[in-house]
Amino acid sequence: VDLSSARSAAKRMEEMGDNMVRTLGENASGVVYQLSITELLDIFKARIAPIASEQRVKLTVSGTGGRELDNREGNLVLLILENLTQNAVEACESGGRVAVHASKTGGVTVFEVSDNGGGLPEAAIGSLFQPGNTSKEQGSGLGLAISGQLAASMRAELTLAKSDENGTTFRLALAKRSA
Repeated sequence: VDLSSARSAAKRMEEMGDNMVRTLGENASGVVYQLSITELLDIFKARIAPIASEQRVKLTVSGTGGRELDNREGNLVLLILENLTQNAVEACESGGRVAVHASKTGGVTVFEVSDNGGGLPEAAIGSLFQPGNTSKEQGSGLGLAISGQLAASMRAELTLAKSDENGTTFRLALAKRSA
């Protein structure tokens, strides 16, 4: 067992747990505020850019619209995007590329996380969002399962949009806000 990989996986799970605790604490406080997609992507980039840089992966973050999110939704989106992007960074070789893009399609706000890694193993694709399913040697298989549950908790849809030898794309589509 590669000790440094195990440490890295444990640290990542701890960070995800810390972020979830912070999110739950903020939700419990009853404070509500709005975040634009631009503000959300700025926060996201500040958190994830050092990780991409450390792995020598080029990170591109862009947005072309989408509705404002309240802080509960925004925090959940951040948790999901951070997890997907960390997975994408790990899937790339040094010098690889990861792109995170937000857009609005047919009134639905959509986030896509794409990498140019080698794609997911065929065997993993059917049970991607099941706990324990991982293609990483030191993975827990909890990241995507938790991300899927976080998406469901806000009536969003998290799906695998594409995976082949040229890379992988995950898509998070937010529910339209009811009037």
